[in-house]
Amino acid sequence: MRPREQVEQQIRSAILSGRFKQGERLPSEAQLTEMFGVGRSTVREALRSLANSGLIFTTPGAAGGSFIEGLDATSLRRKLGETLEHVVHLGRLSDAEVAEVRSALDVKAAALAAEHRTTENLDELEAALETAESGDGAADLAFRSSLAEASGNGLVAALLFGLHRLSGPATKRVSPRQRQDYADARRSVFEAIKAGDSELAAEAMLEAVSLAS
Repeated sequence: MRPREQVEQQIRSAILSGRFKQGERLPSEAQLTEMFGVGRSTVREALRSLANSGLIFTTPGAAGGSFIEGLDATSLRRKLGETLEHVVHLGRLSDAEVAEVRSALDVKAAALAAEHRTTENLDELEAALETAESGDGAADLAFRSSLAEASGNGLVAALLFGLHRLSGPATKRVSPRQRQDYADARRSVFEAIKAGDSELAAEAMLEAVSLAS
């Protein structure tokens, strides 16, 4: 491997092995240069690559430097959302592809939520549901986000947060009848989740996403 790749791999391994903790500052560029026996430009390239991969972040100034990025569910959601947004804006993914995957994951999230939801999850879902039924279109997105959270699966939730961020409210609701049908289907999703029936929750969510398309 090239010197830059060797430096990057060793720092990456140190981070992933836990030798460096979240928020901890890496040695300075000068220290890393001395440690690895390479030029400062090589160290800078390695740090830039690590920053691009989301493992570290850099701040300027006398108190600045390179710090270990927080690697948790919240950062995963943010990074996935940003990456998906960039890919879509660059034209690598179509809105139809995003909607297709989001719908499939919404159905899976509903089934998982019926198995893993907590009392707090149910309260959040019901509050979002009631707001959505009052005619607030943005609350439909809140309901789906609460559903993703209730799934208990961090990766499903992270993907859905990113997809919801891209596509906004999931239904056109172009007529009163369609609006009511969608509201009924969404209510059925909640009731199935509350009852702990994963199969019924998935069926109800499938009906809801078909009405929203």
